[in-house]
Amino acid sequence: MKKITKLLLIIICSILFVPHSFAQETQKEKLNFLFVGVDAGYEEDRLEEMDGRLADAIMVLTIDPDANTLTISTIPRDSVIDIAGYGQNKINSSYSFGGKDLTIETVESLLGIQFDNYVFSNMPGFVDIINKLGGVTVIPPMSFNWWEKYFFEEKVEQHLDGDHALAYARERYTTGSDYARQGRMREMMTRLIKDLIEKGEIESYREIFENRYQYILTDFEFDQIVDLYQKFGNKELEIHEFQLNGTSRLDDELGAVEEIVPGSLEELHKIVQ
Repeated sequence: MKKITKLLLIIICSILFVPHSFAQETQKEKLNFLFVGVDAGYEEDRLEEMDGRLADAIMVLTIDPDANTLTISTIPRDSVIDIAGYGQNKINSSYSFGGKDLTIETVESLLGIQFDNYVFSNMPGFVDIINKLGGVTVIPPMSFNWWEKYFFEEKVEQHLDGDHALAYARERYTTGSDYARQGRMREMMTRLIKDLIEKGEIESYREIFENRYQYILTDFEFDQIVDLYQKFGNKELEIHEFQLNGTSRLDDELGAVEEIVPGSLEELHKIVQ
């Protein structure tokens, strides 16, 4: 009886005092990637040389290996937050103040994480990549036109080239304004990811990646993308979307801004942390 009691005590102590590092090994870390669209056109030379431009599209992609999910989250460009060295300001101004480094630092501070990788693109870069990927298919949630040039019909599937995709992503003078715009961006990212996974020929995109010219800044290496595909591309990842919400108001100095809803930010923290 004493031997049995002693054995039980050993088992209980082993469970209770298992090293913390060992316990952590059973839970895989989430991966977070920052995607930023900068409001610059063809007249600029190189992305890293632009001053005074804005980070007008801010998207976070999060892979949770344990849940087998990929979540695409968007942050309103007019969100008012603290920017290091500049105080309270719109989050999109972080690029204007300090380029990609300050933008990365600002979003990391907001979310309480460090990004694994980043991608910054201006408008020519976006158009070029969409074209090289063969376009993107969307189903507009509402009908609208972009400067009487491109027309999108509600609930009618359309396959877009780079120029049409840029117009689809940029239009904000519709019902829902910037939030509707962010929704369309998430829609396109979801479709592009699904298409890449379904096609499966990831190596065929190496040339596209390595010839991205001056319009895209990233610390990704193509072999990293191949590795990600090998780990998660065959697992039928569940793709979710999340919108960080804010309350609209007018600021005396900044104009129209979004005051981040605390509960919405908490939800985003749970996704990325």
